[in-house]
Amino acid sequence: EFFQKVHSYYHHSSSTITAIIDFLLSRQEEYSVSGNEINFENEADAKRFQDLIHELSYLHREKQSLDEVISDHNRELEKKLLFR
Repeated sequence: EFFQKVHSYYHHSSSTITAIIDFLLSRQEEYSVSGNEINFENEADAKRFQDLIHELSYLHREKQSLDEVISDHNRELEKKLLFR
């Protein structure tokens, strides 16, 4: 379970970040940046970018799940070490 969650998290992370970078590179002249805001000329592009960014929140939830598995595993190891 642990290795599946780790693989899933890192695979999704790299895929999402690559998709965001590829999307922005393919539209270099079609958006502007002002501070931390990106404005697209095309509404469809704005929606697609918003969807890609939304995937980051899914990754956050996936990371929390991974952290929970690690925490549970560490608690079990501590118990075993204490009761040796």
